Amino acid sequence: MNAEPPGFDRAALYAALREWELSITSLSYLPLGAGSHHYLARDAAGTRWFVTVDVLEWKLYGMFGPTFDPWVTPDLESGLDGLDRAFRAAVALRDGGLDFVHAPITRPDGAVVARLGDDYAVSVFPFIDGASHSMTDLDRPRLLEAVGRLHAGTDVVPADLPRRDSLTVPIRSQFFESLDTLHSSWNHGPFGQSARRLLRENQSLLRDLWHRCDELADEVRGSGVEWVITHGQLHSANVLRATSGVPILIDWDCVALAPRERDLGRHWGGLAEPKTREDWASYTSAGVGAGVNPSAVDLYWHIGLLWGLCVSTGTLQSPHVDDPDTRHMWTMLQSLLSEAGEASRGRHR
Repeated sequence: MNAEPPGFDRAALYAALREWELSITSLSYLPLGAGSHHYLARDAAGTRWFVTVDVLEWKLYGMFGPTFDPWVTPDLESGLDGLDRAFRAAVALRDGGLDFVHAPITRPDGAVVARLGDDYAVSVFPFIDGASHSMTDLDRPRLLEAVGRLHAGTDVVPADLPRRDSLTVPIRSQFFESLDTLHSSWNHGPFGQSARRLLRENQSLLRDLWHRCDELADEVRGSGVEWVITHGQLHSANVLRATSGVPILIDWDCVALAPRERDLGRHWGGLAEPKTREDWASYTSAGVGAGVNPSAVDLYWHIGLLWGLCVSTGTLQSPHVDDPDTRHMWTMLQSLLSEAGEASRGRHR
């Protein structure tokens, strides 16, 4: 995120970090990423740590992760449990030999997250010197090898630990409630009216997208595709190229059992989409099989697109101000509707 939450209690964060027995001497807010708040921490020895503060309500519904359906009054304990399960699964993968998994460090009592007040959870990660958004075609073999190793490592994670992907979009019911208000003004912020007009012009397209997503989910459930441990958000910002050149996968809060196409496909810009014989050789080098289910690939494209529409619509319908986050949401809404329109026209040619 681009800004620290208003009125956030830094003293409480310092206190929470003491549960890791870290002698933190400084905290600096890092305006980066999406869905969580991040800090650079330094301890008395000068060691740097990457501290994440997650909003528990967000862990219930989104970031393309396992979902809680139907929409209910937020149960923040469920949000905490989901985050804890995801991070413990990441720890199991790292400890099982997957050195590309950027998992949190554990506290002396073995826990990986700490509750911060009513609304937040804290976790601590090793700080990595590296850069995201820097993957080149030459990095694809290493990335696809890592994804193959991840899928092959499903048995490393205790069977009762990871969540299962629901093959649904998390906040569907609330999105349809928003569509039902398109005849009224959305005057709670600078982008509300523009968002309302754009959605109103595309109502038929939106309903077609949801209908097709439901059809694809039914096809995948009945297809017998293999479910493996998946990352769930393999876009370029979640792949760091360390100074050694090795790709490191970050942001494991959505790890879940799911069809492999959750990671392999044209969503997320096709970052981990095997296209050539060489791509498949890299992916299968850890012992997993080749090939994808076309319905599952299409399903996850729909889920990713519709999730983004849900989140951007919810933000712009609600009270908001003009800031980097809301400008990003307005741009995302326009971009996703354009992408959806192009895909729809392609299907009907």
